Amino acid sequence: MISDGMRIKPSILIFIAVFPGFVTGTPLDRLLANVDEAGSFDLLYELEIPDDGVFQNTTPVPYKVDNSGSLTGSFNRVGYYLERNEEWVFVVMDVFDFDPVHLGIPHHQYNPVSYQQVVTNMRVWASTGANVSTGIFANTGNIEFWSNNYGNNNASGVPNADQGGNRYDWGDAINVMANPGYGSFQVHNHDIDGQGTNTQGEVILAYNNWGSGGIDDIGIGSRPTSDPDWTFAGNANTFTNKNLLILVSPVPKPESPTGLRTVFVSDTSYEVAWDAVSNAVEYIVYRDGIEWSRVTDNTFGETCQLAGSFFDIDVRVVTAFGLSSRTNPLRVVMDTDHVTARVPEAVNFETLYSLDIPSGGPFVGTNTAPYCENRAGVFTQNYDRIAYYLELDDGLSNTWVYASMDAFSLFPERLALPHHMDNPVSFAEIVSNLHVFASDNANVTTGEFAHTGNIEFWPSNYNGSNELGVPNATSVWDFGDGGFSTAQGYGSFQVHNHDIDGEGPGNIGETLFAYNRWGQEGSSDLGIGNNPTGELDWTFAQNAGQYQVRSLRILVRPSGAAPVPEVPANVAQSGTVFCQTTLNWDMVPFATNYVIAVDGTPIVTNAVPPVTIDNLMADTTYGVSVAAVGPGGMSVFSEPIDVTTPIISVFDRVTEVLDFEVVYALQIEDNAQYRNQNPVAYCLNRSSELTNGYDRIAYYLELNDGVVDQWVYVSMDPFTTNITEVGLPHNVDNPVALQRVVSNMTVIASSNANVTTGQFESTGLIEFWPSNYAQENSGNIPNASDTAWDFGDGGFGIGAGHGSFQVHNFDIDGEGTNTMGETIFAYNAWGASPVDALGIGSRPVNNPDWTFAGNTPSYQLRNLFVLVRVMDGDRDQDGVSDADEAIAGTNPDDPNSFPHLAVAPGLDGVISFSTVSDRFYRVVSATTLHDQVWVEVFAVGGDGTEKMFTPPLNTDSRTYYRLLISEN
Repeated sequence: MISDGMRIKPSILIFIAVFPGFVTGTPLDRLLANVDEAGSFDLLYELEIPDDGVFQNTTPVPYKVDNSGSLTGSFNRVGYYLERNEEWVFVVMDVFDFDPVHLGIPHHQYNPVSYQQVVTNMRVWASTGANVSTGIFANTGNIEFWSNNYGNNNASGVPNADQGGNRYDWGDAINVMANPGYGSFQVHNHDIDGQGTNTQGEVILAYNNWGSGGIDDIGIGSRPTSDPDWTFAGNANTFTNKNLLILVSPVPKPESPTGLRTVFVSDTSYEVAWDAVSNAVEYIVYRDGIEWSRVTDNTFGETCQLAGSFFDIDVRVVTAFGLSSRTNPLRVVMDTDHVTARVPEAVNFETLYSLDIPSGGPFVGTNTAPYCENRAGVFTQNYDRIAYYLELDDGLSNTWVYASMDAFSLFPERLALPHHMDNPVSFAEIVSNLHVFASDNANVTTGEFAHTGNIEFWPSNYNGSNELGVPNATSVWDFGDGGFSTAQGYGSFQVHNHDIDGEGPGNIGETLFAYNRWGQEGSSDLGIGNNPTGELDWTFAQNAGQYQVRSLRILVRPSGAAPVPEVPANVAQSGTVFCQTTLNWDMVPFATNYVIAVDGTPIVTNAVPPVTIDNLMADTTYGVSVAAVGPGGMSVFSEPIDVTTPIISVFDRVTEVLDFEVVYALQIEDNAQYRNQNPVAYCLNRSSELTNGYDRIAYYLELNDGVVDQWVYVSMDPFTTNITEVGLPHNVDNPVALQRVVSNMTVIASSNANVTTGQFESTGLIEFWPSNYAQENSGNIPNASDTAWDFGDGGFGIGAGHGSFQVHNFDIDGEGTNTMGETIFAYNAWGASPVDALGIGSRPVNNPDWTFAGNTPSYQLRNLFVLVRVMDGDRDQDGVSDADEAIAGTNPDDPNSFPHLAVAPGLDGVISFSTVSDRFYRVVSATTLHDQVWVEVFAVGGDGTEKMFTPPLNTDSRTYYRLLISEN
């Protein structure tokens, strides 16, 4: 009861019924609430997942949000967010396609893509209990996106996927002919701990069966029962909240690091640096095109390099959401050997040990000094002199000292750093006939000293007492210490001159060099000359870390040293082809090997004739010279000879290829066996140079059996944006397995090639893999057989095996099944021990794709070329680069502005072209496309009008004309 005078304040009661699967807000709100990093992404697609989606034919994917047409700018990361009721997962990765449409759910009509590939720099977030491994995974993510049916055999050899066809997981096989079909939209982590095969993989998210009738499959994490990737789960109708978001990062692709430069180079070590990039997670360092190291700061260096060697370093940066392009390479050329260059007598010595000194030890127990060279166990000659060389460089000055002496031990292993277990010696003695050379800044007295040198080599602790009564030594740490032994301790490796003027006691002595404290933890002591502050012999200095170069050499002089070799004579070339030449020359007395320079740059070291130089450009002249190397040093280089490589025949035979660049050239071997640590032996490899992208791929194979020339050329639209994947597959260097239909194929061939030439829009097929394979047509390729090796084989993967590099036309007349297909060319068995197999056209007997033909030795000429048409930047897509339009003074945004030679309307035999002011025009002619000399037939200045000329009549052959444009 409410008493009089009391009022109740008006209020509204709101009831919320909470039931399983109920969530509030939008999917994007929930993602942003769970993952802060998602705030830097833009929403591309949002899909409310239906119970039974049939996204095929004219039924598109019914996105609730579709921003694919409105997103502007570039992006380099893509993220996928899947939620079912309260459970969710978000995974981001480097983009695998820069067309936003292609990042969505595949659709055989509106988004006809299929991806089965590794994705890089993957990061995973998930709700608690989602049974998904979270974190960052550099190279173990993979996606399976397609609108086809698929099988459960691991056709691509994905690590840790089922190999026996017993379950659907992260290594399934696309049925290329069953499209539209069931449909797969799956992201996986095939190697969670990054330890390779025989470890653990898992599903991250899966959405399947959206392309055919039946309840769809939705999964987060691996399905605990049955197929891990949720195939046939049919569970979409069990979730009230089920949404998929696809997002892209608008952050521009990180710029390549700038300022790549050499910090220092010696003959054994180097360091490079580049400008730091904000938000860098790490930097990837490449050496000669191969990933060499990953570092977290903006410097990289190496020790123990070979004097006189050279290599290219380039760098890219990894940020939280992207990977930059690689910098232009920086050539690092190691200095020639400093000892022989600086000390004349050293040419008669041989290096026994070299050590790029670490900044600290300890070298105790089983841990010994990390020598770059240790020849003590193989050096068998007698020697009469020993030399020690120490070089230090702190980035401001380079200081060095060399001290040689009569041999105080005839056992080579005792000349090195003492070690309480491996070299338990303690030398504290006078040495004879000391010769000292040093840099001007070394603060060391140079010259020859008959009896005043002394060494202090031991692994133990020591004190300042002058235990042995060394002249001029005192009771501090200098050139006369005591208390040493062969036990483990501080360590001393010192050379001194205890009486510089040779006048005995009461005069002055000095330290030549000292390396101490390599037997304890912490920084070691290093010094040349007397320490100006502290102990004279650098004991307790602990200063090694201040030097960038810390190089120690131990040398001996064999009895009867060899002279410097003479300059090689009669250098000549033989067997020069488009990509390589073989050199020979007269052997030089006392030379152990040779160095070859091309255009003044050393290219090959440790060579012995004959030597083949690869990676030469066709139709190019090089200057090649040779120097001899022996125990006495290296000779000067011979006078260069000109080596001219011939043109590649495809440029004479196929007009369209004039716009292409050669990526790879291979002189095919009888029995190649490209697998594991044996790379493909390209004689020309320009994959690291061609970085501008490409819009066509071409292959050219030429064969000659000594009687008949046969060749074929085939080009197609790109089937990959990764230029390494256009070459020969390799289970380590290029682990791809591609059975893929290719578009807009052009085939040109010699008349005897038994190949159908012409244009083929959608019937080209490639079969590229490094593995074994079987004849069953697992991909349902039209007109292929299940009982013969042809253009529809199966059972392939990315492991090492027989190997297939084949291009086919599976439907010559385009009429579909029950018509005719053919092999265009095939190169097989390059990954296994049988003799390789080669063929142009279908093989007339046995297997049409030349599997097991074993016929490579029957050809004297067998060259394979891989080419791409590089995109130079062509805004108006008229086939002329923006750079050429700038030279011509035409509009790069107007496809009709660039001049072309054409027959003047109504004037037979008259050629015309348009001009602009301030440009000069020359017309030249030739009777073949590759004449060395083009003849000028017309020249005129431009004034904005049409120009005409009548070419001279040539009744003997066709004539080609070129229009050359230059600025006035």
